[in-house]
Amino acid sequence: MNLPLFIAWRYVFSKKKLGVIHVISTISLVGIAIATMALMVVLSVFNGFTSVASDMLSRSNPPLIIEAKKGKTINISELNYKGIISLDGIKSASCVIEESALLSFGQRQAIVKIRTSDSITGKCLLGEGLAYFMGFNSNYSERGLRLKFTIPKRENNVSALIPEDNFNQENIFFGGTFSTLSKLDENYVLVPQIAAQNLLNYDSNTFTSIFITPKQVSKTKTLQKQITQIIGEKYIVKNLFEQEPIYYKVVKAEKLGVYIILAFIVFIATFNIVGSLSLLILDKKKDINILRTMGMSLPNIRKIYFYNGLVLSILGSVIGIAVGLILCLIQSKFSLIKMGGNNFLVDAFPVKIIAYDIINIFWVAVSIGILCIGIMVRRLK
Repeated sequence: MNLPLFIAWRYVFSKKKLGVIHVISTISLVGIAIATMALMVVLSVFNGFTSVASDMLSRSNPPLIIEAKKGKTINISELNYKGIISLDGIKSASCVIEESALLSFGQRQAIVKIRTSDSITGKCLLGEGLAYFMGFNSNYSERGLRLKFTIPKRENNVSALIPEDNFNQENIFFGGTFSTLSKLDENYVLVPQIAAQNLLNYDSNTFTSIFITPKQVSKTKTLQKQITQIIGEKYIVKNLFEQEPIYYKVVKAEKLGVYIILAFIVFIATFNIVGSLSLLILDKKKDINILRTMGMSLPNIRKIYFYNGLVLSILGSVIGIAVGLILCLIQSKFSLIKMGGNNFLVDAFPVKIIAYDIINIFWVAVSIGILCIGIMVRRLK
């Protein structure tokens, strides 16, 4: 340990208390600890809510989706579908048709989204919310009821004399309901592939998208890059957040805003250290003169007080992060702090700890300390 660091260490952990100076130093250390703890807890809770939202998105969106850059349809013979499904990282791939349609049953009508599903044959399934709106219940599936789906024809020839000729219609048996606790429940209908092809006049190679599920969630980015290299420039591969760009931008903006606000609190707390150092320098004038007489250079004297402030900053950051981690782990295991009410998907505040955030919080807190302390110490004459 070099001499400036040794002296600074003795100032921080000296058995002889320095009265007001020691109290202010302790307060500054506690202030930084509280600020970094708050930053740790708030970001972890924010990550928890983001994880919950991601789970919600995954109920209605696939992990990866292949779509056309222009237009609605893709041709699986053009994008090397066989090459895609041969990739080792793919668990499953499903060619999907999705389009808006008019659903009619008796006097009730609704604009819905039809989506094909490999597990649906012969009958259609309505989301629970949509089924409730249409007045259906589970017993209706036993009655052999047919639902009528109507979609405008894609051809440009419009018949003014016979309006019905401008639409494709398909009657599909009602097979029951499904529930995903997502937007699918409100306006989606799962239909057989052949019915969707008849409604839209699609051939067996034409679809609107391809849903891809990776074997490992951690390998999603790698798989996305591999698929992008295969499909060519006409098509695009989107991950979960890219499928919902508005939500993704809002999440990033909110997290950045929270981070800036709490980092500013750390910045303010650091000024307590600057104040305690100023008082320490005034109190140690005799020590400074003695060290100068003994031949210590001014830069080394400045290092003493710089290291003193740096130790306080690092110590406060470590304590704050440690306490924040403990609180997050307790909340994650025991769910002590409840959200209240019965309208939430989770009862307690969700928590997710990310190693990157821990490193980032530490370096931000210490960097702010280095900047403020360095400016103050350089003014020492």
